[in-house]
Amino acid sequence: PEPENGRHGPQCASLEVLRSGQTCEPACNANWSLSTPSTCRLGNLTPGRCVRCGAGHTFNDSLRDCQECPLGTYKADAGNDPCVPCPMGLDTIAIGSALWSDCLCNSSTYRASRAVGGGEPLMCSPCPENAQIKGMLDGTLQEGQSVQDCKCVKPFKKPVRNATTNELLRCRASTPCPLKDWLEKANLTGPQHWRLQMGSCADYVNESGLPSGQACRLECNDRLAPQVKADLLSAPNRQILCEDGEIVQHPPPGTWCSEASWKLPPILFLVAVTLTAGMAMFNMERRQQSFEQSCSRALNNGIPQGRGGIWQSIKSKIA
Repeated sequence: PEPENGRHGPQCASLEVLRSGQTCEPACNANWSLSTPSTCRLGNLTPGRCVRCGAGHTFNDSLRDCQECPLGTYKADAGNDPCVPCPMGLDTIAIGSALWSDCLCNSSTYRASRAVGGGEPLMCSPCPENAQIKGMLDGTLQEGQSVQDCKCVKPFKKPVRNATTNELLRCRASTPCPLKDWLEKANLTGPQHWRLQMGSCADYVNESGLPSGQACRLECNDRLAPQVKADLLSAPNRQILCEDGEIVQHPPPGTWCSEASWKLPPILFLVAVTLTAGMAMFNMERRQQSFEQSCSRALNNGIPQGRGGIWQSIKSKIA
């Protein structure tokens, strides 16, 4: 039998006998490719198979079969021609694309308008440095239409814009804070026991500094607590926070470590407990006096004897 979509070519025709286990390659029709050769097995001939790949597919010579067009390519017609690469700056979102319209501007480019009437897609324009199209990154697969669709991506989250048009020019990384220089100027830390100690800030007193958005904390030695000058009642903040090269949160000037501030909270607690207990006893005594006065007035106003012995008991207690 002749192979489907082909014929026995010269190689097969030249063989008078095809022995069991032998193969020969038939000649496939135009735009068809050989997938499997004709094979003789135990006296039976299995004709070869020719294939023609559909749109979005091309013939893989190594696999001898049709394969989907890879990313960044498309193929509109059936046949075994190779897939066509998308224009520069464009990409497909899935393998097996069959139309040029499947070629979209990639995540780092945008396109203000598309071709009309089936023409080739217009070229994409690149986003500013370190910016990408959000719609191509978050899974919505929305192509960028202007530079306004270009958004800064980590770690380059700080936009640099045109002062006149506010158009995005580039994206830069946030600037760390030179913590060592700041601490020297603030004069809050030192080896003395009454000064603030480095705490977790010790990890950032180096050339890299304190990263933007990162905070560290100064500490006091044991049995000492932070205090601002002579103010014993306030609880000063010990955290240092950096935002794009600027220290935006820090301990107040004049913060030091005091033993009195460390002792004050338990003293205040005891005072509060004592005052609370005293107020409770005072209120109980007032209620007792009020009750006795009410009973006395009731007895003086006269209560029927049939009301029972409870009032007699109260009267005797008051007497």
